[in-house]
Amino acid sequence: MTVVSGLQEGQTYYFAVTAYNSDGVESDFSSEVTYITPGFLSMVGGTNSNLVSMKFPVAWGHWYEIQASEDLQAWTTIGQTGVATSNAWTQFSDPQASQFPMRFYRLVLH
Repeated sequence: MTVVSGLQEGQTYYFAVTAYNSDGVESDFSSEVTYITPGFLSMVGGTNSNLVSMKFPVAWGHWYEIQASEDLQAWTTIGQTGVATSNAWTQFSDPQASQFPMRFYRLVLH
């Protein structure tokens, strides 16, 4: 097993591996795997100014709660994703955003 450190949140990385046997003979490269580093939340502008949208990368095998707060003290779950079956970007829109003068958002990883 190898750990790859220093990956930037929200960035897409492409990996392929090769192996050597005890005689030093190298295998062909594996198929390429795409990985988006989770942890980055991006607000997305739209045509409807009353609708707040965000996008974020999800990690395989995890699900996320989208929470909102008016005061950064009390948080309410306003949505959730299903369990991710791949490492990809997902999008969420808050249709109630226009009902609040100010609203903060956070993701909770499960």
